[in-house]
Amino acid sequence: MNDKKTMPKPILRRLLPSLAVMVILLTVGMEVLLYQTHRQRLAEKTAIKIAEASRGLHIIMDEQACGLAISLQTIAGDANVQKSLREGNTGRLLAVWQPVFETLHRGNKVTHFYFFDRNRVCLLRGHKPEQRGDLISRFTALKAERTGKIAYGIELGPLGTFTLRVVQPVFADGELVGYVELGKEIKDVLQMLHALFGIQVAKIISKEYLSRQTWEEGMRLLGRKSDWNRLAHSVITYTSQNGLSEAFAAIADRHIVSRHAHGEKNWEVTSDGKTWMATVMPLQDASGREVGDLLIMFDVSAEKATFVRLLVLYGMAGTGLLALLLGFIYCLLYRTDRAIQSQQAALQESNREFEKATARANEMAVQADMANRAKSEFLANVSHEIRTPLNGIIGITGLLLDTELNDKQRHYAKTVQKCGDSLLELINDILDFSKIEAGKLELETLDFDLLDLLDGFAAILALRVHDKGLAFTCAVAPDVPAMLRGDSIRLRQILTNLAGNAVKFTHQGEIAVRVSLVAETDAESLLRFSVKDTGIGIAKEKQQLMFQKFSQADASTTRKYGGTGLGLAIAKQLTGLMGGEIGVDSEKGKGSEFWFTARFAKQAGQKRNVAPSGPFPAIAEMRWGTVRILLAEDNIVNQQVALGILNNLGLRADAVADGAEAVKALASFTYDLVLMDVQMPEMDGLEATRQIRSPDSSVRNHQLPIIAMTAHAIQGDREKFLAAGMNDYVAKPISPQVLAAVLKKWLPQETAATTAASQGVSAGTAVAAKEAETPVFDKAGIMFRLMDDENLVKSVVAVYLQDIPRQIEALRGYLEAGDAQAVEIKLHTIKGSSANVGGEALRILACELEKAAKGGSLDVVKSRMGDLDAQFGRLKESLSFCIGSV
Repeated sequence: MNDKKTMPKPILRRLLPSLAVMVILLTVGMEVLLYQTHRQRLAEKTAIKIAEASRGLHIIMDEQACGLAISLQTIAGDANVQKSLREGNTGRLLAVWQPVFETLHRGNKVTHFYFFDRNRVCLLRGHKPEQRGDLISRFTALKAERTGKIAYGIELGPLGTFTLRVVQPVFADGELVGYVELGKEIKDVLQMLHALFGIQVAKIISKEYLSRQTWEEGMRLLGRKSDWNRLAHSVITYTSQNGLSEAFAAIADRHIVSRHAHGEKNWEVTSDGKTWMATVMPLQDASGREVGDLLIMFDVSAEKATFVRLLVLYGMAGTGLLALLLGFIYCLLYRTDRAIQSQQAALQESNREFEKATARANEMAVQADMANRAKSEFLANVSHEIRTPLNGIIGITGLLLDTELNDKQRHYAKTVQKCGDSLLELINDILDFSKIEAGKLELETLDFDLLDLLDGFAAILALRVHDKGLAFTCAVAPDVPAMLRGDSIRLRQILTNLAGNAVKFTHQGEIAVRVSLVAETDAESLLRFSVKDTGIGIAKEKQQLMFQKFSQADASTTRKYGGTGLGLAIAKQLTGLMGGEIGVDSEKGKGSEFWFTARFAKQAGQKRNVAPSGPFPAIAEMRWGTVRILLAEDNIVNQQVALGILNNLGLRADAVADGAEAVKALASFTYDLVLMDVQMPEMDGLEATRQIRSPDSSVRNHQLPIIAMTAHAIQGDREKFLAAGMNDYVAKPISPQVLAAVLKKWLPQETAATTAASQGVSAGTAVAAKEAETPVFDKAGIMFRLMDDENLVKSVVAVYLQDIPRQIEALRGYLEAGDAQAVEIKLHTIKGSSANVGGEALRILACELEKAAKGGSLDVVKSRMGDLDAQFGRLKESLSFCIGSV
């Protein structure tokens, strides 16, 4: 008793460091959250500025185009113009319209004035009368020729200038005799943006669209400064500032190189002693080419200064509050330790005098017991006082997580919540232990459903198990009664403590929870609960210490894994109150099995619970968190369909847009299976598979199953896929039953899924026979593919109706440019998307046109574009009518 090594460590030394660290983390977390909120506000302000500038640019350009169009209609309607164009009379056109151009140049800043004949050969440039006779092949002129209507758009000139061009066909007696065009540089439009929205703007043009010699000579003729070598990839053709600083210029040049990357980015730049937010908006010409960028900058110095002042103020307040709180905790714990030390000293003194005064020793023992109870009551009161503000912190953090946060903010808020939960768990352990020692803990007797309790317990624990990559099972023997009477809250507390320790000390393998019947009568049952893991295990000589207060198997355990050492001691007390006992079977390095028994009364009318069954029973039996699938698919409609089917099968999947992204994802994370689209941009599925199988690549698992997804599974494709390294394939549109059968075949055996409906279905028979009559819309087909999930059907159709018009418009552009390969890819995309939503007629037409494009017959595709538009119109009408009835 007098040996100081046997005395427990002072509570101050045990609890103060942990409490101090947790309080500091809470304070730092709030500061970080405040900083992230400031960054989010700047991002929102930037988004608003970009939206205003973009909207303002389009409004101003549309107004300018309308004004020029009105002037062109007047010119085109003039009989002399029509006659001069028919006769090619350049002199008459110059004499009559040269003064008009000069007036438009002075009043409306018109910079270009053209007349060209019906073959687009230039007859007269009002701004350069001496230059004529060349063929005009600009996009706006070609569009006016193709449509026979007025066409307008922005086009890039050889000097790096953007010119708004409006082209009006001229007809005489219903016959096309030529064209008239007006143009206007957009420099004054950018000046209006600067004046209206209080922003600085700069126009950057990529060098790949300019000739250095032509550009530099043009700048000299215009009297403008030129510096071709300032930037590596682009030139600055306009800025509202007096020269663009190097910081801004570097941003614009960097974005020119990576402008095809996914997502936009905002930069915070310090220049001229001010803080600026800068962002880049791509500039497109009339044909849709991204030929440059519009750099938008606005001053946020005032906002940043305000935030710094606010951060300093909060920091000072937080520091003061932290000091007060830690001082208060220190005083409480110090006084508790002094009281304990005082009573221990008195007890030791009484033991030394035991032989002299037995009566006095007995009296001192009683006083020591009273002091111990007073200590426990004091700890209980202190725990209650600390829990009150702590519950407020956890509650407010929970409300914060229910709001819209970005990824970083959510991470920090979850960190605050996790620290608060840990602190609350510590306080609860102290409170429970104090109640037990003071003899004030009483069990409640209420009706409860054991299976419901275990379902809720397993659902919560599965999240923690999944985060560590462990397997988890929770099983109840069939003879265990479900409807019981007792304290379900304390039962859950014991299970949570034992399972939480199992998760904490297990790094690989599995955790299994079992419930069995030991004995029963008509009135009550004695149940045995066990939690078995494959963790670090416990040495034999340490197992008897596990259920003592403030005790763990090794002194290093507390430092490495945390904890107070009270959990098992509390569990032992609670099992005793429930009429049972607790124990452990373990071997060092081979895992542990903690078990306990508890006695519960039976409810009247006890019935056994039957395991549920559904359309996918084997998937319901899958272990928690053991399957991870990667989906490589560039088409957004096909992505949604595949992800929806996998979600309904109860499987988790991540999606990427091309083969290169798939290879990168497999190098960063471990997946069990890849669903790989064959035809994708950047890198197709076959090349991606070859890289995955290559031992020189950086992917984690070179041998994982790869399943091809193809919209044209014809004879010979299987051999091609296998030669590339793929394991199997499924045909589009994807059938849930076929997909489930393939997943069962190739997923690991302990996690394989099957369905009742997939029996007898093989992935090799995935190609469906063509129906005798082709419907415009196969509603039954899409409902079957998406397993009658009405919300998923509506979501997929909405994305399809929004996406296909863009795909058709892009197809027209590629046809005009004569790009056969791009035409084939677009038609393949339209075919696959239409198949997934049940658009059979449009799918078949797209398939025929795809074959024509593959053979180089672009004229055939052009001639049938009207049929393509008509089929989509009919499908759109059918989708709108049929999906509305879902």
